[in-house]
Amino acid sequence: MVDFLLRFVREILILFAEMSKFLLLGMTVAGLMSVFIKKEMVVRHVGGHNLGSVLKSALLGVPLPLCSCGVVPTASYLKKYGASRPAVMSFLISTPQTGVDSLSATWGMLGPLFAVFRAVTALITGMIGGIVSWIFGRESETEETDTGTAARPVPESWRGKAGHFLNFAFRESVDDIAGHFVVGLAIAALIQILIPADFFQGRVVGSGLPAMLLMVAIGVPMYICSTSSIPIAVALILKGLSPGAAYVFLVAGPATNAATIAVLTRILGKKNTAFYVGTIIAGSLVFGLIMDGVINTVGWSFAGSVMGHGMALTTIDYLAAVLFAGLLLISFGKRFGIDRLFRKGASTLNTGSSGNENKENIMSNIITLNIEGMTCNHCKATVEDALQSVSGTDNVEVDLQAQRAVIRGSAVQADLEKAVTEAGYKVS
Repeated sequence: MVDFLLRFVREILILFAEMSKFLLLGMTVAGLMSVFIKKEMVVRHVGGHNLGSVLKSALLGVPLPLCSCGVVPTASYLKKYGASRPAVMSFLISTPQTGVDSLSATWGMLGPLFAVFRAVTALITGMIGGIVSWIFGRESETEETDTGTAARPVPESWRGKAGHFLNFAFRESVDDIAGHFVVGLAIAALIQILIPADFFQGRVVGSGLPAMLLMVAIGVPMYICSTSSIPIAVALILKGLSPGAAYVFLVAGPATNAATIAVLTRILGKKNTAFYVGTIIAGSLVFGLIMDGVINTVGWSFAGSVMGHGMALTTIDYLAAVLFAGLLLISFGKRFGIDRLFRKGASTLNTGSSGNENKENIMSNIITLNIEGMTCNHCKATVEDALQSVSGTDNVEVDLQAQRAVIRGSAVQADLEKAVTEAGYKVS
């Protein structure tokens, strides 16, 4: 038992150290994109009801670091502010498959070919989904736009932009993947320990269409972000699973999950949601077969190119791992309320200000909203932005796990509920 635990921890640490520098690089780029790429600019480029908007939506979606849940409120925003339904469909399909953070980690762990293939196929499947919606979903197309609640703008000052960059890159991005990343590492470590070497070699579920259908069955209902799926794919390839089947898992897992499908049914309707899921499944299977076909034709041993797993780590690997571990600890501290204990202790010691705080709480109106549909920290940030944009809002606290928001100030509850609805969520 002790030997098993030691091997388990060792595998987790190796994978963690190998991935940390690529994740930090990707998050840095994601933070810069959050500063310079604004939703209003995206809407301006994808607002047309034509194939050009479909192409632009797919292109914009590939580098954005949004998971299958985080992309939903963004897509809802685009739809409300004038983006056509085919463009929204294209954005919904291409975005969760990749992101600058996951592409960076894919390049580092699976090699440049896999990373480029992943980006290109996300672009193509996004375009196909948009075209299908454009041709067959016209009867459900809505031309109405909404000019209601706008997203909170990025600060104009360089100091404000720097704060926004740091917050998005190293707080929101880390919060969004923390739990699922750790789970992904644990699953990958268990695969490495429990499954014998070359287990999938020569088996029906090891390659070809049966293996890919199995990955679809596992990945479609499962919630795992595009980054967290990488260590699992690495472990499966090292055990003999075909690269094409691993690719299918990397697409079907991040691009869909049961919660997202339920929310999209409300936003897009049943027909377009069926187009969405069907395009992802069909696209992943087709391109998975293409990947295996190309590799088998050229006789390339893909498992041997899985980058550096288990090899000697460098000083940069260790430094990046320490930094990323610190960010994860902060994220988990907030998630389990440890930071609140410190804040509570500090406010208790500061007795001089406690009286004023109590007076403010008494004079402030406190409204609690139960909100359905929040599944990740991008969802939480979107709801916070929407509520804070309402006139009279002084303070907003959104609890992701409790699915609840507490708002202090003089804001009208009906306005707050409208802001949440316009952001793509439901007040229960």
